[in-house]
Amino acid sequence: MTEEKEKPNWRKRFLANRMAFESILFEKELVSPKPEKKSSGLIILFAIFLFHSLLLTQAALRGGGNFPREDAAAVETAYQYVKAIDSGRYLQLFKPENFSVSGFKPPLYYLSFYPLLKLFPSNPALVLAVVNSFYLLLIMLFMYFAVSNSRGFYSGWFTASLSASFPVIILLGRHASPDIALMAFVAGIYCCYINSKEFEIKKWSVLFGICFTLGLLSDVRFIIYALPVVHPTIDAFLNSITRKNITPFYVLLLLLPAPWYLRNFAFSFFRDLFVRNDFREALGIGSIKLMNILYDLPLLVDYMHLPVFCICMVSILWFCMSVFMTYEGRKIALIWFLFPYCVFSLFSRAGGGNIYPALLPFAMAAGIMMPNMVRKPMIGLTLLLAMAYQSGFVPGMDASIGAKRIGIFGMDFVRVRDIKTEDALKAVYAAGGGRNVRVQLIGDDDYFNPDSLRLITRKLGYPGMSFVRYSKDYMGLADFVIYKTAGFAENYKSGVFKEYSEEISAAGGWFSSVFSPLVSFDLADTSRLSVYVKSYARPDRLAPGNYIFPRFSAGAVTFENVIVDVGPFRESDGTYEFFEIFIPQFKFYGADLYSLRFRFKDFAMCPVSKSFSDVRLTGCDSVRILLLRLREETMGRLLQVNSPYFQNLSVRFDNGLSILSTYHGLSVNLGFSVIPTEAGFKLKLARMYLGMLGMNISSYGEGFDAGDEEEEIIGKVSEEEKSGEPSDAHYMDKLQKDIAQFTDDAVTAKIIKSAGYSKLIERASEIAKQKQSKEKPPKRVVQSPSADSAGLLSAILVRLFSMDFDFLNEKTVPFKVQVSKIYLRNGLLTVR
Repeated sequence: MTEEKEKPNWRKRFLANRMAFESILFEKELVSPKPEKKSSGLIILFAIFLFHSLLLTQAALRGGGNFPREDAAAVETAYQYVKAIDSGRYLQLFKPENFSVSGFKPPLYYLSFYPLLKLFPSNPALVLAVVNSFYLLLIMLFMYFAVSNSRGFYSGWFTASLSASFPVIILLGRHASPDIALMAFVAGIYCCYINSKEFEIKKWSVLFGICFTLGLLSDVRFIIYALPVVHPTIDAFLNSITRKNITPFYVLLLLLPAPWYLRNFAFSFFRDLFVRNDFREALGIGSIKLMNILYDLPLLVDYMHLPVFCICMVSILWFCMSVFMTYEGRKIALIWFLFPYCVFSLFSRAGGGNIYPALLPFAMAAGIMMPNMVRKPMIGLTLLLAMAYQSGFVPGMDASIGAKRIGIFGMDFVRVRDIKTEDALKAVYAAGGGRNVRVQLIGDDDYFNPDSLRLITRKLGYPGMSFVRYSKDYMGLADFVIYKTAGFAENYKSGVFKEYSEEISAAGGWFSSVFSPLVSFDLADTSRLSVYVKSYARPDRLAPGNYIFPRFSAGAVTFENVIVDVGPFRESDGTYEFFEIFIPQFKFYGADLYSLRFRFKDFAMCPVSKSFSDVRLTGCDSVRILLLRLREETMGRLLQVNSPYFQNLSVRFDNGLSILSTYHGLSVNLGFSVIPTEAGFKLKLARMYLGMLGMNISSYGEGFDAGDEEEEIIGKVSEEEKSGEPSDAHYMDKLQKDIAQFTDDAVTAKIIKSAGYSKLIERASEIAKQKQSKEKPPKRVVQSPSADSAGLLSAILVRLFSMDFDFLNEKTVPFKVQVSKIYLRNGLLTVR
């Protein structure tokens, strides 16, 4: 009463007039209407959704199945998840399948494609439209229930339809992006929290837990949006009355999102710590910098367009200050917008989709504060607005605010220009006879890239066609080359692209000897799309036998003092039956590799020089590593050069690969098993420690065969090897024996004499005689996995945190690499 008296008369009159004005506008809410059937409201809502969904589907199908780069990469990720599930690799759902240096994305959005991709594997455009329509339905449902339970059906219908008409949601519906799933589940947790009456109503509390769990599995930014409602969940759990309602939330949280976040955040922590040498990046605060909170306000206008933004801004201001029939969830709705906007604007950036879900409270405010007399026509207006945007009949109009462009009205429908990629791929398929072929792509734009073309091949039903990006020296390994020149408005004819262009256009060059024109297309943007097919005629060839090359170049790689054994030449496909090469010594990034011996199967090459000392590879089915030797000291130097942040780095080959070092004063202890595979070999992380932090993951030494057979390959173990410090002369002696094994004694003597290896061996012997003080590497401490954990939990953690690093597989080299055995013993790595 005292406060009422202290108010000035003008303020009292103002409040009274505002109360009277609002009561007139919303007087229908005062009259008790006939009970509305919930089914009626949902039927009308579904009809509104069906209208928006049909608009979305027709817009997606009008693209003709041509996907821009980012969308194609996202859909291809969904195909990879389908492949992982069908092959029984369920743990891939928890591993960073889409991991990159820019971050990682949870799997739920991509898993949403699974049932539809199984039904329509060759129509990704339709699948994308249906998946995004599903998330659009969730957004509309949650926005409807957030308003209709307290304001009636018309407010709910208008809120849902206005949300679906936002330009940003229309754009998200056309693209493959987890942002639309993020918006759906953010709307879900706030809708459920408002309707649960602080978790007193069980059905909304359980639904809240489901939405929270699925939101965490949709996007990592969901954590920021969920923070305002985390504290109420703790209060509800501590309250004996509401505890039973909120318990399912914590159970779901521990069972589903926790394993994924635990594993992937641990992976990113060590990546940022070791690769970027940055504790701030590892803790996830490396990009934090204070920014101007007002700087990103124009984005709100751009995401909603000016007319809708004006309506929504007036509504939300009125929503904040209304005095008649105030909305019960007003406070949490305002936090829904203000908290994430301030967090992203101050410490990161509000663009890039970070504040998309924060736009939905504007639609709520408009639905609640829209007077009853205009709600019906406004629903129709939102449907017309969506039709205008999705059809592209109303061209986009924008304006500048400072350095930013904001949308005023309308939206351009991005029509995929006729880039003739389908015609080019059909020509490749016809020329290849339906067999598995590799297609080299030269040139790049948003629709001409491996991911986009891969989806076109899925649509056309060409599963055997793969797209590669070999360097200019090795593009001869491809079966076809599709070369797209730069258009009049494009400027990517520089750098690497220029090198490709010069290689193709060089008169009398190796490319014209290997490839012949197949078909070409002139495009509307003045660029040209040319297709080349590999010809198998080889006028110049080597006769079967042994050859010695003082210098042998294969593209960008040059070897010295090389012995080659050439197999018979097959006229049918222009390949040699085998091509065996022995390289006594080779420097790789400063590391000395000894006794490299490879056998190429179905090998083809094109000589650049008449003596065949400079060639370009044009074909190879597989390569088997017959012999390769690497010392642990050499491996340590190689890693030290490429890892300058580590001090005292050493490598041990002892039935496994150990990397020991110090990092910012903390000891680093990594252990790997090296396992031969059908496509090469892979490293399996077995132990990971940073100081006292870490764990044993799998049995160390798994995949090795370090038994007696190694003696036959490496030879008798010398006293120096047993002491752990073999001399350089010892390795030179093995090098000479390796040469002797490759060919007869006469050829060996000739090579040693011509290449000067006798001097090399003499020098190595002199070095061995010199006493050099070498600091011994720290002792490797191996703990048993059972020392860390036991039982079922241990087994789960071991499988969850196991990390495989594939090397020499089909993704890193253009042919199969075969390895029979790998030996790591006595300071020497031997591959056979």
